[in-house]
Amino acid sequence: SLIKLRKKYEALRSGSFISLLLLDKENCYAFGRMDKKHRIAVLFNAGAQEQELKIPVYKMEVPEQASFSEPLSGEKLAAES
Repeated sequence: SLIKLRKKYEALRSGSFISLLLLDKENCYAFGRMDKKHRIAVLFNAGAQEQELKIPVYKMEVPEQASFSEPLSGEKLAAES
């Protein structure tokens, strides 16, 4: 659940904040929360259809060797430079 994620990652509670993406027509928004241990991108899709998005995580100074996953499902996500 989302509450468990918030409790698990301090960055979601008190980390710095950066807006990453806003797509008005697609009703999508992404922001990042960061602390010394974690860089977390949070994505919202308020549209009626599934979207494929390119999130500019470089804005969060993510290391090149970083791995990405969807924490609710555990699905691994691809990163492109």
